[in-house]
Amino acid sequence: MAGHAMVVKCNVESCMYNIKKMCHADELEVNPMDDSIPESSDETCCTTFRMHD
Repeated sequence: MAGHAMVVKCNVESCMYNIKKMCHADELEVNPMDDSIPESSDETCCTTFRMHD
């Protein structure tokens, strides 16, 4: 989606894309925790997460 920029806050300090509580991944993917339809943010997860080396 070229031209679309979004600021994404991140409080997951163990993620390699987190720099000063901001996500610096080139792309962000958020999915349901399971096969159901989420009804709250608690039922979703960031699958872009990568652990710091």
